[in-house]
Amino acid sequence: MEKQLECDAYSASTATTPLDKNSHDGSHILYFRPRGEDKHDLPELENVRILNNHVLAATDAQSAKQMMASKRFQLGIAACHFLDDKVLEELKQIFSYDENILWILLLPKSFIDNPQITSLISHYCFDYHTYPVEIERLGIILGHALGMTKLRNKALTSAYKKDNQCLIGESPVFKEILLKCSKAARVEAPALLIGESGTGKELFAKYIHEHSNRNDKPFIAVNCAALPATLIQSELFGHEKGAFTGADSRRIGRFEEAHDSTIFLDEIGDLPLDMQVILLRFLETKTIERLGSTKTIHADARVIAATHVNLEEAVREGRFREDLYYRLNVLPLDVPNLQSRGSEDIKLIAEYYLDRYTKDNDLKKKKFSSCALQLMGQNHWSGNIRELINRVCNAAIMSDSMIITAKDMGLDRREDERRLMPLEEAKSRAEKAAILNALRHANNNVTVAASILETSRSSLYRLLEKHQILNN
Repeated sequence: MEKQLECDAYSASTATTPLDKNSHDGSHILYFRPRGEDKHDLPELENVRILNNHVLAATDAQSAKQMMASKRFQLGIAACHFLDDKVLEELKQIFSYDENILWILLLPKSFIDNPQITSLISHYCFDYHTYPVEIERLGIILGHALGMTKLRNKALTSAYKKDNQCLIGESPVFKEILLKCSKAARVEAPALLIGESGTGKELFAKYIHEHSNRNDKPFIAVNCAALPATLIQSELFGHEKGAFTGADSRRIGRFEEAHDSTIFLDEIGDLPLDMQVILLRFLETKTIERLGSTKTIHADARVIAATHVNLEEAVREGRFREDLYYRLNVLPLDVPNLQSRGSEDIKLIAEYYLDRYTKDNDLKKKKFSSCALQLMGQNHWSGNIRELINRVCNAAIMSDSMIITAKDMGLDRREDERRLMPLEEAKSRAEKAAILNALRHANNNVTVAASILETSRSSLYRLLEKHQILNN
């Protein structure tokens, strides 16, 4: 069942004053009434004015979850007139489905004494309202909830700046990975960032560190692929004087430096097997031994690793230890590539770096042409954010105009059209672009994306594997 109606909103700061018409983004409110309820609250709720919001109604958990997978909701209203185990289970399912939605529960006053209901409200709901519906009071509750969603969205979508670097975006997949990183920051377990090169895995690792209890100590980053094979053990775990030729003094390793802090192991898939054994021991015991010493040293370092390779495949091929993989993959975090984040994120990132680069280099203020922005949104970006930043900085310096064109960005449409490619490559690119577009519209829900593409879920999973598209 789906019904739409127009409502108005109260702001959190002035709950009795309607919001300005231009202040809201027009997202939806989900109204959930379990099947079998005799009473329907929508007629009463028509008088609650939440500006520019469409209220979509669902009568069972499955349809509610389908709506949440395909549409963006800020608020949810659930009506509960009677109580049994099935209703409680349905409420738990929809309340826990999308953590970005703030829920308000409508219920009889007598239900407040039920411990199952009080537990449900305390764990999952922003607030509750007892019957009969009082329009003004419910409007204030909804206004407060809307204000909270705006504050939370602002925190998630604002740029994260540290050492002249930033994480910025507004796409659902970006918000999802940032929310997961926020959760990872609250615990001490190892985390594994998985994603293509150039997607900003180190920035996400820094974000976790900066939002953890270890943020008062330096963030230690190590690129495992860049370390010479003969020096890896010394670099990571240190050495004593005389441990090898040229070891003229004791050296503290990176794990000791990261005591009470965070160590980031980039390109962990390139770590040699003998070093994997030592890393596994550290993860199990939190102790190390410097090269040339038998003394055990305690080092309380939180490990965050990153890889652009398929570690499960590396395990099957004997290139990566299975036991180490499971030790590192406690908190798997899939970092989306730039194309999957959509044209709006590409525009935000490009404009941010253009503005920053012109200011840092005392250049005149510049902006992108509409055609440049359009083609940036359509480009594949095989090098992801790293490639985008490179092109933006190059265009900022080399362009003599105040307007940066598609040609300045190396994205001239005519040159792209003149470039020939085999038919199979063209088909493959078009297929991958269609899949990414469907996933973006479905908020990464495979079932919904398969429906958009008019194919089966199993077929879509095979295509995801074929095109090496990460999807969680």
